[in-house]
Amino acid sequence: MSLTGKLKKNAAYVFTGICRSLLIHGAGGCLLCFAAFYNWFPLIYSDTGTYITSGFENFAPIDRPIIYGWFIRHSSLAASLWLTVLAQGMILSYLIYESIRTITTRSRPYILHFFVLGFLVLFTSISPVVSRLIPDVFAPVMMLCMFLLLFPEKRSVFTLGIISFFFLLSASSHTSHVFIGLLLLGSISIFLIVRRLRRRTLFVSRRGLLLTWSLFLIAVLIIPLTNLFYHNKFKMSIGAQAFYLQKLHEEGIIASYLNEYCGKRNYPLCDYNNRLPWDFLWDAESPLNKENDWEDKNGEYKRLISDILSTRAYAVKIAHKSLFNSAKIFFVFDEALNPAYDMESSPYAAMHRYFKDSGYEYLMARQQSNVLNHDRENFIQRFVIIGSLVIIAAALFAGRVRRKLSPLLAFTLLFFFTALISNAAVCGTLASMSPRFQSRIAWLLPFLVLMLMHYFLSGTILAQKIKSLFSKTAGDVQTKQ
Repeated sequence: MSLTGKLKKNAAYVFTGICRSLLIHGAGGCLLCFAAFYNWFPLIYSDTGTYITSGFENFAPIDRPIIYGWFIRHSSLAASLWLTVLAQGMILSYLIYESIRTITTRSRPYILHFFVLGFLVLFTSISPVVSRLIPDVFAPVMMLCMFLLLFPEKRSVFTLGIISFFFLLSASSHTSHVFIGLLLLGSISIFLIVRRLRRRTLFVSRRGLLLTWSLFLIAVLIIPLTNLFYHNKFKMSIGAQAFYLQKLHEEGIIASYLNEYCGKRNYPLCDYNNRLPWDFLWDAESPLNKENDWEDKNGEYKRLISDILSTRAYAVKIAHKSLFNSAKIFFVFDEALNPAYDMESSPYAAMHRYFKDSGYEYLMARQQSNVLNHDRENFIQRFVIIGSLVIIAAALFAGRVRRKLSPLLAFTLLFFFTALISNAAVCGTLASMSPRFQSRIAWLLPFLVLMLMHYFLSGTILAQKIKSLFSKTAGDVQTKQ
C-alpha cells in the first residue's frame, strides 16, 4: 500500500473513532443530564449568575477563578446553557469510560459503561451534580483525570492530550480543587515512596507520577496568573481571607477571640464585636460590605487571622473543629436543596442578559416552582453510599479479601478512597458546612463497588453464560444479514 493510501486509511480510522466517541459520550452525557431534563432547565445555584457574567464580560471575580466562567461562555456557544450541562455530561461520561477501560483492562466496555451510568443516575446524586451550573462537577473530573494520568502507558498520545486538557480545566476551575488535588496527589506520592523504600512493587510508573505532578503544577499557576492579569496580584484568591473569616465566625471563634483581646489589641472588627451579622460575606450590614474591603487593603483581616492561628488555645480549638467538620462532611452527602431564584435574582439577571431566548424555560422550570424534592432520592442514596463504604472498607482492610484483589484494583480503591477523604478534609477545614461538597463525589463509592463486582464476577459461570449468549445473538444477526 502506498504512503497516501496508508495516510487515508489512518485518517479514516481516526475519524471513525472520533465519531463513535462523540456518539457514545453524547448519549452518556444526555443520560447524566437526566436531572436537567426532569427540571426542564439546567439546575441553577446562587453563584451561577457570577460565573455567567464573569465569562461573558471577561472579568475575574475577587472571590473565585474566571475559568468556569470561560467554560460556560464557550461551551454554551453563547446560545444555550443546555450545551454547557451536556458538555459537562460528555466529559464525565468519557472519563468514566476511560476509567472502566483502565480498571477492567477491556478495550471497548460499552455495555458495562452504560450499565454503570444508568446505575449511578438511578441511585446516586451524579445527575444533579452534572446538571448544575457551578464547577462542582469538575471536582470528580479532576480526580478521574489524575487517576488516568498516573497510567500514561495505557493510552495513546491523543487520549493523553484530551485527559490533560480536562485535568488543567478542572483543577483550575475552583480554588478548593487546588488544595484537594495537592492533598490527594501528595498523599498518593508519599504512599508510593514508602512502598519504594520497602522495595515493594509500585502500582504506577515514574513517568505517570512525573506527568501528573507537572500538569498539576501548571494548573496551580493558572489561577494566580489570571489574578495577576486582571488584578495585578499574583495570588491564589483575592478574597480568601474574607471566606476564612466567615468560617471562623460560624464556629464562634471570632466572637470569642474579640471578646478576649479587643481590650489588648486594636482590630477594626472590635467596633462590630457582639453585633457581627451571621452572614459575614453577603449581609449588607457586614463590615466587609459596608467598607467594601473584600481585598483587605490594609491587611487587617489577614493580621486578625494570623493572630488567631498563632494563639495556641485557639489553634487547638480550630484543629479540633476542623477534624470534626471533616468527619461530618465525609458522611453528609445528601443532594442539596435547589431553591427558586426569581426574576430579581442574580442568576436570572445574568441568564436574561446573555441568553434572552431562555427566559421562559428558566421561569417554567420545576426549580422555580419549588417543586423539586430529593427526599426519596436521598433516602435511597444513603443506603447505597453507606453499603458501598462498608464493602470498600472490607476490601481495603480485611486481609482475606484484599489478597484476592489485583494490584491495580487495590490501588484504584485506595486512590479514590483517599480522594474522598481529601475532599472532606479540605472542605471541612476551609469552607462552610454544606452537603453538596461531598455529594458531588460520593457517587465514586458505588462506582468502585461496581468495579469490584465486575472483577469478582467476570470469571464466573454466570458471566460466561451471559457472554456466550451475547456472542450467539451477534452471530445469528450476522448470519441473517
